[in-house]
Amino acid sequence: MANILPKFQQFPLLVSCLPNWTERVLFVLASFCVCAIQHIQFTLNHFAADVYVGLPKGNNWFKKQTAGTIDIECPSWMDWFFGGLQFQLEHHLFPRLLRCHLRKVSPIIKELCKEHNLPYRSLTFVEANKWTL
Repeated sequence: MANILPKFQQFPLLVSCLPNWTERVLFVLASFCVCAIQHIQFTLNHFAADVYVGLPKGNNWFKKQTAGTIDIECPSWMDWFFGGLQFQLEHHLFPRLLRCHLRKVSPIIKELCKEHNLPYRSLTFVEANKWTL
């Protein structure tokens, strides 16, 4: 069986397979830009919300999900950019639900939160950035 490289060595090996330095630099820059966008999305959805340690006790799992996530408001034509993860609460409640259906579930979750007096945080992209900082 072949020896598998550790993960930290796989990316440089992949980059070294590109034919010249220009393509290597462009590939690294493009991959870092894509990762930066994902990092911003994950940061906005999680970092400004409450954090808990350990498993939820009793029947407060739903409450923990509402306290620990923030949704990002955007028009439906921007769903491609967020990949459905702007509906972070819905994603946490229904992790196997296809992302194209999260927008349809959102009003139901909002109403459920309102009914049970639980927070449903939904901020614009700019507001979420301000809150996170």
